[in-house]
Amino acid sequence: LMETRHLVSNIQGYIMTQALWLPWKRLQKSIDAAETLADMRSAHVRYISVAYNRCFQSSDTKKVRACVERIFERILAFKTRMSAGIANADKELGLDDRTFQDLRDIIHKTRGDCRLLFRVMRALARKGFAPMLDLVTRLDYNGYFSGALSATR
Repeated sequence: LMETRHLVSNIQGYIMTQALWLPWKRLQKSIDAAETLADMRSAHVRYISVAYNRCFQSSDTKKVRACVERIFERILAFKTRMSAGIANADKELGLDDRTFQDLRDIIHKTRGDCRLLFRVMRALARKGFAPMLDLVTRLDYNGYFSGALSATR
């Protein structure tokens, strides 16, 4: 669960800095420097294009988007299953074995999805998608993902 929390927190930070704040600052500078309406339109189109790409909406980042969506679906499945398990839990014994196994299975699949996402993002960063390098660095700050990938080979 900490792995998923780390991932979501860093994706949020990436979106705020690389996808929104930095392009917004560039847009403001471009608008200030614009001499014509066409210059302003061009700056705006660039801003939208950069934000779109950095928010994993382009064809170059579709694999990242698919991985992120799958991870978020699993997070919601975990929350739903946990809530149902708690609501139906025996007051003395806690969660039943079936619920425990379901939750464990979701965690296991989510870990695999997180590792796949890291591999995909690292490949994009190596191909020159510089903003992705920021997210890869954030995620692998302590070498967790690269270490986990080395251990599974």
